[in-house]
Amino acid sequence: GRQVQGWLLRNAQADAPLVVYCHGGPTSVTSDMWRAQIQALALAGFHVFAPNFRGSTSFGTTFEELNIGDLGGGDMQDVLFGARYAAQALGSGEKPAITGGSYGGFLTLFALTTQPDEWAGGVGIVPVADWVDDYYLLDAGFRFYDEFFFGGSPTEKPDLYRERSPITYLAQLKAPLLILHGENDSRCAIEPVIRFAEEAKTRGLPVEMVITRDEGHGSVVNINAIRDTVMTLTHMRRLFAPDADNSHSSTSTT
Repeated sequence: GRQVQGWLLRNAQADAPLVVYCHGGPTSVTSDMWRAQIQALALAGFHVFAPNFRGSTSFGTTFEELNIGDLGGGDMQDVLFGARYAAQALGSGEKPAITGGSYGGFLTLFALTTQPDEWAGGVGIVPVADWVDDYYLLDAGFRFYDEFFFGGSPTEKPDLYRERSPITYLAQLKAPLLILHGENDSRCAIEPVIRFAEEAKTRGLPVEMVITRDEGHGSVVNINAIRDTVMTLTHMRRLFAPDADNSHSSTSTT
């Protein structure tokens, strides 16, 4: 097998729930630098595991290029098996939750729709829900990004684009999902994500979506960023509360 590095922040409470944090990029890395989301989760009473799945930087060119032509493939397996390994190290038999922004948001949606029995739920921040729609809604720079990682356009690689889109597997979603998205996101188009949330609502699936006005690819206004963190922590706590009702779905704009 292939070794993949990750960071495990242990909570002082040994029986605390586990949250898996996926970085964006995918050409990025989680290091020992300050990350507010990870620290907030740790301080809120969770164990946090942050895997540097294949495609991450800092581990050599070969490792960094492993997800070219395979977005949501091997890297998604790295996240899953890393989460299982972290849970084993913690002695936890409870399903973990998952979160991340941008590409990490995509992995969150993809995990909950393609691995529905593995996760307690999650929070997807500015995610990709449909690679095909995303391609046609964004500018030439981001189309180049998609063509680079998929090996062509949706016209040239239609099956792969559909196969790696969370919306393709929406009907399989079981665990509660919160989506946070900026109204003016120019990197991960909001329209397919709204469609994902609305279709989930039609199907009676537990998806909540909160859209923030005057924000783009992540909240940069302090009060909005703080609110996003509070909503993330509230959702995570509800996932692991024994008597919580996590069955509702909604889309709202703030």
